[in-house]
Amino acid sequence: MIIKLIELKNPGGAKAELGEVFVNTEHVVCVRAAPQYRITNESNLPDGLDERTTFSRVFLDHGQGGLVLTVVGEPTVVESRINEVNRRLLQG
Repeated sequence: MIIKLIELKNPGGAKAELGEVFVNTEHVVCVRAAPQYRITNESNLPDGLDERTTFSRVFLDHGQGGLVLTVVGEPTVVESRINEVNRRLLQG
């Protein structure tokens, strides 16, 4: 199934942006916390985010390589969104 997450685009650049990303839950390999992205006064993160906002890195299977997305939310929240879709499929 496909879920929508909010991605942090260009997190290492001069100014990061937020955008929607649609992820196929069958290709998610793992989800990890991304503590290196914290909101501070000197932060390159988008304006308007609460200072308590946390980020996770979602690792996707992409052939021989792989794809890593930085998304808004704690790993437990992202994992529950992924598994919520899978539980609905099993329940019919």
